[in-house]
Amino acid sequence: MKVIAIFMYLTCLVMSGCALYKKPEVPAVLEPTHFKYEVQATYAPLKERWWENFNDHTLNQLIELALKNNYDYQVALKNIEIAETYVTQNQSFLFPQINFEFDSSRNKTMSLFNTNEFISNADTSIADNNGSAGRGRVFNLQQIFSSVSYEVDVWNQLRNAVKQSKADVASSIAQSDVVKLTLLSNVANTYFQINALNSQLSNLKQQYQATKDLFYFNGAQYKGKLIDVTTVNDSSNQMDAIKINIKNAEKQREILMNMLAYLLGSPPEFLSFPGHDSLKHIDYAHIVPAGIPAKMMVNRPDIQSAYFNVLSTGYVEKQSLANFFPNINLTGNYGYANSSFSKIFTVSHAFWNYGASLLQPIFDYKLRMSEYKRSKYQYESSIITYKETIVNAFQEVDNALLSYQKDSESLYAYQNQVRNSTQKLNVSDAQYQSGYGEYSAYLTNKLTLLQNAYNVTAQQLAVTQDVIQVYKTLGLGLSFSPPTQKQPFETKKPSSLLAHKDAANTHTVSVNSHQDI
Repeated sequence: MKVIAIFMYLTCLVMSGCALYKKPEVPAVLEPTHFKYEVQATYAPLKERWWENFNDHTLNQLIELALKNNYDYQVALKNIEIAETYVTQNQSFLFPQINFEFDSSRNKTMSLFNTNEFISNADTSIADNNGSAGRGRVFNLQQIFSSVSYEVDVWNQLRNAVKQSKADVASSIAQSDVVKLTLLSNVANTYFQINALNSQLSNLKQQYQATKDLFYFNGAQYKGKLIDVTTVNDSSNQMDAIKINIKNAEKQREILMNMLAYLLGSPPEFLSFPGHDSLKHIDYAHIVPAGIPAKMMVNRPDIQSAYFNVLSTGYVEKQSLANFFPNINLTGNYGYANSSFSKIFTVSHAFWNYGASLLQPIFDYKLRMSEYKRSKYQYESSIITYKETIVNAFQEVDNALLSYQKDSESLYAYQNQVRNSTQKLNVSDAQYQSGYGEYSAYLTNKLTLLQNAYNVTAQQLAVTQDVIQVYKTLGLGLSFSPPTQKQPFETKKPSSLLAHKDAANTHTVSVNSHQDI
């Protein structure tokens, strides 16, 4: 039985020896060369700072402020610095450990010492019951020495720990980029939602006024017994419905303003910027490029994070495998010892020793095996997660491109409705002014035009959010670092509110895709 155990041990030693020095394997994933859905665009540059395609100065300022002051992003950057400390910590184990020690002790002996010097310097002498001299002597001992220990990294365990910590740093950088991408898209989405609500609120107020005019006109018609009360009640109900929509839109706008303030790291009371309908000025035909190459996906931070997580768990597996093999340590000591500190630094009182130790635990085999199996399963799980992340990334881009394509077509249809409604309103207005048309028909056509314009704004917002999602899923916007100057649109914000923010926290860190660690 012992022979079989030794044979299995040596076999594992030979088979796993090379594995301890190899980089963990990251399987290749079949990736398409192009995305499933194409965008019909005449020309659109693929900008890293994609939000500048909207030509909105206020949005650019909001992006800069968010990257400087958002707390989630600051925490993500701080996590990088925390991860870097583990690299330094693990690298320290590659060097010898040197200690300096001083020890002063006072001892009472239970038997006669042969060292005459210790006896001669004894403080007291107490004879035992048999009169034996030397028993119970008390002596002082002063020691000062240095010790050196060094673990020979035969199984590459220490170096694998360093590589694991470096992979964790790269993963932390990628995770901070995920937070950054989410922050960029959230700021842009929230900003355009606020603009859309401002436009829709103005539209709803016009609808309310037109419905109110229609209500009074129908009331006069009812008093003249030209129509029944049902028409009047319908106008009243329509007014109430529009009033409810106005209140809901105002509530939603305030909630979004609070959300935007949170993204900027500011209390809502201190946030103010000029509101305008920037959706009308977006040229959607020139904002998303056609023929986007699929190879861009390699820079997506979630794919980068999943990749480096595979490396990290792979190095952990190698460390767990190395635990089955003996540890080899070299040790050495050199110093001086004497009962008197004043006489300690003499050649006759010097001592030294050196040696090597080999430690091979036996009875905790099940513990080490369970640790190794767990690390192996975690490595295999990280590979599956890596593959899933890539597939999910392509799905997100395809969905974003599809939504942009279909919503753009719907926007064109809504805009046609507005053009048709405008023509119809102009005709009814001309007829009314000339005395050939009724005022109620004019108001009805006006309401129809306002409702169609309301739908256009909602659809413009949907297309704009599709654009933002396209750029987010492509992983663009990571190389941008904001300047540190104060933003002019902070009209209500105290100048000292963000003064404590460290400008160094605004830096952007990035890694080359699939770099070797």
